[in-house]
Amino acid sequence: MQWADWPFIFSQVLTQFSIGAFIILGGIMLSGKLCFGQSDRVLKTLPIIWVLLIIAMLLREGTLMFSGVNSVSSFGLEAFFCFEFYHSDHHLLVL
Repeated sequence: MQWADWPFIFSQVLTQFSIGAFIILGGIMLSGKLCFGQSDRVLKTLPIIWVLLIIAMLLREGTLMFSGVNSVSSFGLEAFFCFEFYHSDHHLLVL
């Protein structure tokens, strides 16, 4: 494993942590077993989890930009799939 892979792995860990926290907190809030004060404390943690998710996204995108993953061949393949999607969608609209 290279040193350049660690920010990507750290961003994946942050993303999984924040999505898991949203699922668990959502289940707890939907259960309806929290009193008024506990519900307020849970709601105060949600912006912190959003910030963790945004940091993870920025870290991942920055790592991918600076590592040079986007090559000409991958861009050509993505453009081809995009073209095929819009072409098939347009073909369905004409019929």
